[in-house]
Amino acid sequence: MPRFLTQQPSIEKCEVIQVTDLDNGSVEHIAVLNVSPEKAALKAIAKLNRTLLRGRLVEVRQYRYRSRKNDRRTRRYPVAEQHERRATDQRRQHLEMVEVEAPAKTIAMESFRRTYGG
Repeated sequence: MPRFLTQQPSIEKCEVIQVTDLDNGSVEHIAVLNVSPEKAALKAIAKLNRTLLRGRLVEVRQYRYRSRKNDRRTRRYPVAEQHERRATDQRRQHLEMVEVEAPAKTIAMESFRRTYGG
């Protein structure tokens, strides 16, 4: 395929969220990047997953939206003879989420750019 027809990888959107567990005080950061084209995003996931970023191991994976409405435990019509293995909701309950501005966004974007050398 001619070079001028290929789309260069780009970050369309970047959000970094600091999640604090109010029960135990632990803090984690979640970065959500919208990358196009999709092939570039999948390549970045494969290349960056389980690598060190500023001395910390990072986990990179494809984002999946999960709706509470899609939880099989809340269906209106019970499934016959279905035993529920989870008695309670496994989601962490007491979380504080704050969107983080630079430099965390800059770090995430620099890491992606280093993957592609551009």
